[in-house]
Amino acid sequence: MLVFAGIVASDLLYQALLDARPVERERGAAEKLYQHYHADLMSQLEAAGRGDLALGPALWQVASGQLFGLPDLLGRAGADFAAVRGPGELPSVELVGEIYLRSVGFSNDFIIEKLERAAFACISPRKRNG
Repeated sequence: MLVFAGIVASDLLYQALLDARPVERERGAAEKLYQHYHADLMSQLEAAGRGDLALGPALWQVASGQLFGLPDLLGRAGADFAAVRGPGELPSVELVGEIYLRSVGFSNDFIIEKLERAAFACISPRKRNG
């Protein structure tokens, strides 16, 4: 459960970066926030991994909504990403395809950054509505 919660939290942080970066008020602010919260996420997951991960305590983390403290971390991150975001919305492009090509800038010729410079927002294919 810890691993799954960490994957979901990491994906949500990445989507927050993709949402804020193309319309950030100060260039580089969203990337700096992402690095900060990703490091916090890794530290929190490592600390939780040193704790009791037996079925009972893990289920309690889920049932109680505590989820190893990740909702609090994501709440703070969401508020901070919203604060660096400027006004307006951009047309969106959803990146699909093989995960390595989507996720590794070098392998896709840094397509996300190029689209953002051309005034498009990218949506991670991991985000699903409905």
